[in-house]
Amino acid sequence: MIAGIIEDAVMVTGFVVIMMLFIECLNVYTQGRWKNLLRRSVSGQLVVAVLLGLLPGCLGGFAVVSLFTHGMLSFAAMTACMIATFGDEAFVLWAVAPRSALLLTLLLAGIALITGLLLQITVKRFPTPFSEDHWSLHAADQHPEAMEGSLRGHLLHPTWRRGVLLAGIALFAGLLLWNAVAEVTGGGTLRQLLADEAGLNLLFAVLCLVTFYIVLRVSDHFLEEHLWNHILKEHFVRIFLWTLGVVLVVGLLDHAIGLDSWVRAHPLPILFLAILIGLIPQSGPHLVFITLFAGGTIPLSVLLANSVVQEGHAGLPLLAESKKGFLWMKAVSVIVGLIVGLLGYFWEF
Repeated sequence: MIAGIIEDAVMVTGFVVIMMLFIECLNVYTQGRWKNLLRRSVSGQLVVAVLLGLLPGCLGGFAVVSLFTHGMLSFAAMTACMIATFGDEAFVLWAVAPRSALLLTLLLAGIALITGLLLQITVKRFPTPFSEDHWSLHAADQHPEAMEGSLRGHLLHPTWRRGVLLAGIALFAGLLLWNAVAEVTGGGTLRQLLADEAGLNLLFAVLCLVTFYIVLRVSDHFLEEHLWNHILKEHFVRIFLWTLGVVLVVGLLDHAIGLDSWVRAHPLPILFLAILIGLIPQSGPHLVFITLFAGGTIPLSVLLANSVVQEGHAGLPLLAESKKGFLWMKAVSVIVGLIVGLLGYFWEF
């Protein structure tokens, strides 16, 4: 169990760091112009955030959290993304009940957009842990071509920081490939494998190879100032420790009382349990509602309420970077989830 908890923490932190690295490169290559386009369009922020949230898994959520904590996306857009996403459970639902998955996705998109619009009207400004200039450009960044160094020189004589980053990325890619191979050898058609976590692991393994090349190619200035001092020193340790702590608590709780069996044993207040379990910022415990829905035990409204409140692993980096943002996001999600669940109860859907 402890090995699985550490693996989960490494995977989540690795995903977040990879997303931050790509955003950092985008910021320097475009000279920050993409940030200005994003800030100018409030409705565009909302649409982009919801679309990212609808992607199966937590990839879109990680990207939105990174943008929100740096003041590039509004609180309304971030919350709409968290309402729209329902983590790795999306892969399971798309595999066992694709029509229900499509319906749930469309409902979540509508609810997220409405909630986001209401928040845009009521919440004009929400404090973030980092300023808008946290992704700042230095004098050496004014010429994007200066990002590139000597590939041969970096390969033959890497600095110790570059060596540590390359080794970490290689280990992370190896872990992803190991998980993908384990899924493949476990059986299943190619279509099924590409639709579940094996496909996600393969996708991120490819991204890791691209990241490996970027780290190998970039200049010493970009690597030290942007990747090492910014992403690793200011974000990596905090995100990893918070993720490890939360996953450890949830794992011990599940081991002690058995969250799945506990939920199944309390059918009467299942709606409120669905919302309560939805508060857990981790994929896994919510899978029981996918199973119960697929078996016809609970109605769509209960699954919808749980999906509104939960966001899979995407809430973990938000909790690490902005605890106030996490608590307010969860408060809004619970209110929306209660409204949706009670409407579904009275309308019997």
